[in-house]
Amino acid sequence: MDANKCVDLLLNNEVKTSEKADYVFKYLDYHASILSSRIGLSRRKSRASAIRGLFDTLPEDQKIILIDIFNEIKTFTSQKRKAQAQETAKNLKGLKEGDSIVINNGYDEDVVVFLELKRTRFLCEYPDGRKFSVPVGLFIKKNEEPSYSVA
Repeated sequence: MDANKCVDLLLNNEVKTSEKADYVFKYLDYHASILSSRIGLSRRKSRASAIRGLFDTLPEDQKIILIDIFNEIKTFTSQKRKAQAQETAKNLKGLKEGDSIVINNGYDEDVVVFLELKRTRFLCEYPDGRKFSVPVGLFIKKNEEPSYSVA
């Protein structure tokens, strides 16, 4: 992915913020995967390098505009994440204590028992008795399969 093409898209006022966000995240992920696999650079440093590459393609007076665009993307993604969390919280309000649910655990899905909903987190219990408070964003779905229950 070319830095000049990415900058042109980001500076285009006709492109929606959601499209800009999608494209810039794809750009950063692409460079992170290339640099981390080829030269062993961490993904965080690879993304920082990709962002520096975007700024290096611009004259000094347009760098401020790009910073504003990144702030706009940050605000957009923050609002999107907050709306998704609120939607998930609505789904969780319909659950009863002891319902079996599926949550995201990194790259895996775990079946746990729902205990209680807080504002932005919920309490759950694993089959071995461990209890956790997790963000509502980790909720995937209500488990329809038979499972264990809280004793």
